[in-house]
Amino acid sequence: MDRGSGGDGSGDESRAGAGDGAAAAAGPQARFLCMPALEQISDGTLDLVICNPPFHYKSIQTQEVARHMFQDAHRCLRPGGELWVVANSHLGYAGFLGSLFSQTAVEQESNGFKVYRCIK
Repeated sequence: MDRGSGGDGSGDESRAGAGDGAAAAAGPQARFLCMPALEQISDGTLDLVICNPPFHYKSIQTQEVARHMFQDAHRCLRPGGELWVVANSHLGYAGFLGSLFSQTAVEQESNGFKVYRCIK
């Protein structure tokens, strides 16, 4: 079973060991994927998605990329699955996340960042 290596498929495996500790801690059933989007993931198949969405597209500040990521995560998560988001505090993602997920909470806030936990 491919448990993932933390690599991003770009050929730069300098971060390859990043997922090794998490994979060992999660047990033999865990599978880790590191990818820029979830288009290739089937609906309702994931337990957990973690993301730090960009809020710039080229030189324009926008939430469109983040919203697309949140919608994809919702589609791919099984019922009870979780989305964890690390984001700049000023971006105000809570309302949009709350419209998608049955439960949304800020788990941590410090130094201008928020960590959201969303449950499908």
